[in-house]
Amino acid sequence: MGHTSKYKVDKPYPTVEIECFNPYYASLLLDDYASIDSEYTAISQYVFGHILAGNTEVADTFLGIGIIEMTHLDMLADVILDLGVYPKFVGGNGKVWNSNFVPYGVSTQNRIQLAIKAEYGAIEQYRDHICKIKDKEIDALLERIILDEELHIKIFKQLLEKFN
Repeated sequence: MGHTSKYKVDKPYPTVEIECFNPYYASLLLDDYASIDSEYTAISQYVFGHILAGNTEVADTFLGIGIIEMTHLDMLADVILDLGVYPKFVGGNGKVWNSNFVPYGVSTQNRIQLAIKAEYGAIEQYRDHICKIKDKEIDALLERIILDEELHIKIFKQLLEKFN
């Protein structure tokens, strides 16, 4: 597999220094971390897509993007922990993550379409959380993650064009 750098925007991720615990902000970030629309779901979805791709380019794309989603998951976990909450694989409402959250798809083409849909959903959720979180550093991190998600949409759309 090639370098994962082609699956992320060439811009550093901002550092986040948390001043005090904030369970509310942590609950929002837990939704980004491990709810039905989350980095953890995307990782699972993309690993599955990688395994069943049947095509090296598609397999590499799913895995490469999945690795970037793991980077996002790791950064979110650090912030959640700094906000005073243990980053278990649960959403902000306390619902435990489970594999039924994964949109498995019925074909490689369908899995790419579902990946595009998931990326749009992630961006929408991040933007909603940016509106609710009044911390410039956390918001800057979420904005930076959005840049990667937008790149993922572009990459998946290019891949889908090859199938159509």
